[in-house]
Amino acid sequence: MIMNKLKIIIVIFLTLYVNNNNLFTQSSNSTVTDSVEYLQGPWQTRLNYGLTGAVGINSHFADFKGLEGVKSCCPGYETGSGLNINGSLFMNIPLSQDLELSTRLGYYDLSGVISREESTTIANLNGGSSQGSFEHSIDATLASVNLQLLLAYRLTDQIRINAGIRGGTFISNTFKQKEQITNPSNGVFTDVNGNNLGRIRNQAEGDIPNISAIELAMMGGISYDLPLNSSNTIFLVPEAMLGYNVTSFINNFGWNALTLSGGIGLRFAPRTIRPEKVKLPPPPPPPVAPKLDATVIALALDENNNERSVSTIKVEEFLMNRTHPLLPYVFFDDNSNDIPKRYMRLNQTEKDDFSFKNFYKIKTMDVYLNILNILGKRLQFYPQGNITLIGCNSDLDAERGNKVLSQQRAEVVKDFLVREWGIDSRRINIEYRNLPEIPSNLKEQDGIEENRRVEMVANISQLFEPVNVKDTLRISNPPRFRFKPQIFTTIGVKDWKVITSQDNKELKVFSGTGAPPEKIDWDVTLENEQEYVPRLDKPLQYRLVVTDNDNKILDSPVQTLPVQQLTIEKKIDEVLDDKEIDKFAIIGFNFNKSDLSPANMEIATSAKKRLRSSSVVAIKGYSDRIGNNELNKKLALERAYAVANYLGIDKKFVKSYGEDQLLYDNTLPEGRFYSRTVTIDIETPIE
Repeated sequence: MIMNKLKIIIVIFLTLYVNNNNLFTQSSNSTVTDSVEYLQGPWQTRLNYGLTGAVGINSHFADFKGLEGVKSCCPGYETGSGLNINGSLFMNIPLSQDLELSTRLGYYDLSGVISREESTTIANLNGGSSQGSFEHSIDATLASVNLQLLLAYRLTDQIRINAGIRGGTFISNTFKQKEQITNPSNGVFTDVNGNNLGRIRNQAEGDIPNISAIELAMMGGISYDLPLNSSNTIFLVPEAMLGYNVTSFINNFGWNALTLSGGIGLRFAPRTIRPEKVKLPPPPPPPVAPKLDATVIALALDENNNERSVSTIKVEEFLMNRTHPLLPYVFFDDNSNDIPKRYMRLNQTEKDDFSFKNFYKIKTMDVYLNILNILGKRLQFYPQGNITLIGCNSDLDAERGNKVLSQQRAEVVKDFLVREWGIDSRRINIEYRNLPEIPSNLKEQDGIEENRRVEMVANISQLFEPVNVKDTLRISNPPRFRFKPQIFTTIGVKDWKVITSQDNKELKVFSGTGAPPEKIDWDVTLENEQEYVPRLDKPLQYRLVVTDNDNKILDSPVQTLPVQQLTIEKKIDEVLDDKEIDKFAIIGFNFNKSDLSPANMEIATSAKKRLRSSSVVAIKGYSDRIGNNELNKKLALERAYAVANYLGIDKKFVKSYGEDQLLYDNTLPEGRFYSRTVTIDIETPIE
């Protein structure tokens, strides 16, 4: 049926093309119309816009027995149909002479009736029974507003084929359900006692439960341009479109629609009038251009920061178990009791779907920014869990002695847990004070900021235990690179960028103003750099882009480094040796102390359980930017030694780092807390 209608539409388009082509051949190759000369030809692709309207048929395909929470005895809905009415405003952007990107803001009516006939024994009004049937039906009113992205390819000057996607959200989603006897005409439903219930039962109506948040469809079609004026700037556009919803209308159910529609559009394609030629005086001789030349060299760094050449980058994938420790603090801005916007808020759907399994691709700092959602979820799971919120302030300037502010900070965290996660307020105790019991450095601005916080204390360890995830780790060999920009200019450098890419897709970009440093180091072993590790068996590309003080831009030639990938799948297929990697992090050391707290002991114990005789262990201590760099580096080493002693690991496997290698953004208090850490990396061969 649908294919026959599509054939009719194609025949109509071909007929219009033949007739219209004869009518307007006189203007097909000319850029002059009514003594007006244009820069573009009449059929040349150019920016255009307009509106469309169409009607058609919705063919529904279903695979469910009934709507959630709505009584139904249907054995399973399968098909249905309805009238499709749609319209849109569009703008077409030329990509080439024969290709356009069509962006449309539209309305789509996807309504229809899905039904199922069922044969059964039916009681009649005479008290007897006979073989009959009744119909299950759902009359759905579905309409969406959407954005359509289509590629339009010109087969001829006037015929275009269109293909792309439609994505939107439902603005109408109601239903009417009933089950009605269709045969015999005197049949009725009865209850268990034989009482007459009439010919219709299980009637219901309302909003469709569990409606999908997104309506997504694939689109394709054909259109034809009919010029309405001699200058070819206004067109009547007959159009036929076929669409298929790739997402179900209802979450966890199968309910899709195939739409076929035909309609008319009005398209405006302005043309630029060619300006009159003005004879210009001869240009002055060009000034002597300042010289600008630039290139960049890429080298590898070994463990001792010695430079060496790079022949090939080898990237290997490993299975990884990562432990994200949780910092039980929420930080506040100066003299404020508003939870900063960087802390994650979830809508109801996101809260319903919230699962720690979804944290496998999330970085440590992003896990922390979900701390209130993690706590809310765990308080729901552990009803025996209670917490105490301790509000604190910096005890300086506007916050000096302001315990009311400390109390308000604790109250706003409590309100979040009660309002957003439905936690019984009686399970949350409030305390408040000026400085925290163990304050950060009061002589540093960074330390002052860290004291503006709410500390969260739980009665059971499960509430703040680390988040454990399984992920894929990509290790590069070499693991560290050094770029050495070389620039020659007579007037100085305004800004610069070193751009790395693969398959012409940007990876890591280093940038700055003024002259670049002599060397730019890139450590791809860090957690925040994992997303930039090359993923393809294609060369890593790098180049230097420089703007001088005369705004002249120089893009140096692209250079490449070969890349070889060894994936987990390849190691399995070729039966190659492999290993599993465990990553642990310990935070929350007391100020200027290296002792392991009870919470840190639990993480270290978990790490110890993963050790095997064949394991290779690396323990690294890190610091933040507060205070003396050498003292911080020494303290980081002492903390790493404490962890190594507990694990029974030789000190030769321990290293420490200072401000030269900060793990996280130290402009934020949580970034500094998480930078004061000891990491434990365990590599164990897979037997």
